[in-house]
Amino acid sequence: MSAFTAGLPSRRDSAQAKPLNTAALSWFGHYYKSQPSDAQDPRIDLVEADLQGLPPVTIINAQADPLRSDEETLAAVLRRAGVPVEQRVFEGTTHEFFGMGKVVPAALQAEQYAVRRMQADLD
Repeated sequence: MSAFTAGLPSRRDSAQAKPLNTAALSWFGHYYKSQPSDAQDPRIDLVEADLQGLPPVTIINAQADPLRSDEETLAAVLRRAGVPVEQRVFEGTTHEFFGMGKVVPAALQAEQYAVRRMQADLD
């Protein structure tokens, strides 16, 4: 997304988060594109893509995650495009928490929330 900037709030407040931190984002960013212009590809730069007509979207965020602000930006862009969006931040969690429901209570809550959202979207 074009919102991938060092100035986003979660880049600062989760700069040293584990397992994903702001420095690691730069490393990943270097390798996910073969040339700088790839960053404008609408499959990558979702903020500038035409998102109208998409089905409902559920966004699940960890609290301590340098990508949290990107997802908040994406949710706002989707809403402006008329896409129904539900977004929730799970307090006390870090990137990659989803799927750890057997050992992390907030992860179990996130998994259950995702299931409820998918069921609601299918009805």
